Amino acid sequence: MREKVNGYTYWKRPWHKWVMLTGAILQLICLCINISEYKNIYTAGILNANEWVVYAAQKNFQCAINGLIAVCFLGSFIIGIFTRSKKMTYIVECVFLIILSFLWITLGILLGMFLPDFKGVFWVFIVFLELGGACYSFLQYKKIV
Repeated sequence: MREKVNGYTYWKRPWHKWVMLTGAILQLICLCINISEYKNIYTAGILNANEWVVYAAQKNFQCAINGLIAVCFLGSFIIGIFTRSKKMTYIVECVFLIILSFLWITLGILLGMFLPDFKGVFWVFIVFLELGGACYSFLQYKKIV
């Protein structure tokens, strides 16, 4: 079943949307497992203070990545379901990526990912990827308009 309206479909193959939804669900399951493991380690109290700081920073980063990937998959799924033209797709992708980059920066600040002891290079790299994707979507939108 291809969802074509005015000859446009977001998906190259009809099963692509289900891959996106499955990816989002799997990432949410991974996120729940990471949170559960975090709680179990915390309640067991098997780590000393220094080990706990390192473990907590790593687990926070893992949870943030799982959440980001889940949101990206779910966002792609929703965009693909509701957009009905290339023009609309590009502008919605642009807005989605700008919002996502703002949320990613905010989360990085809240989790302390930019502190000197944590290497925030990967975090900043993701922000640049999101903003680069937003710029690309906007330029594609401008080509159509």
